[in-house]
Amino acid sequence: MAGRGEELVRRLFEVINRSESVDAVMAELEDLVHPEIEFVNPEDAIEGGTRKGSAGIRTALENFFAGAGHAATIEPERMYERGERVLVRFRIHARVRGAEAVGPPGGVVVTIHDGRILRVEWHFWTDETLDEFERGALTKSDKASPSP
Repeated sequence: MAGRGEELVRRLFEVINRSESVDAVMAELEDLVHPEIEFVNPEDAIEGGTRKGSAGIRTALENFFAGAGHAATIEPERMYERGERVLVRFRIHARVRGAEAVGPPGGVVVTIHDGRILRVEWHFWTDETLDEFERGALTKSDKASPSP
């Protein structure tokens, strides 16, 4: 049975996958995400670094749709819940002019705080990703709650 964190993460992907615009995603995410949300890309990603707040999430979504297209979906393959953190193995399915491309597996660690998504950390998926998550070594920082 899925835990509360996993259900919240599934709702996040459903909102992104069915929405036709960044504005539509942002409107639906209002109740799902914490006001101090952070989106973290690996430093060696094309756009590495941390984006904060709703403006940061908007930028991350704009970049995703610009790169993968508005018909792209993020399809979770497996979820692993550990306390207030959920590791998701996913693939991006991009559809352009009748053709579909499926990306390699990726991972995100989602941190939940007060029933809302506080942090989303994107990772390259390797054979060690799940082991690192279970050891607590996968997170980029120990931010578990918003600043006072």
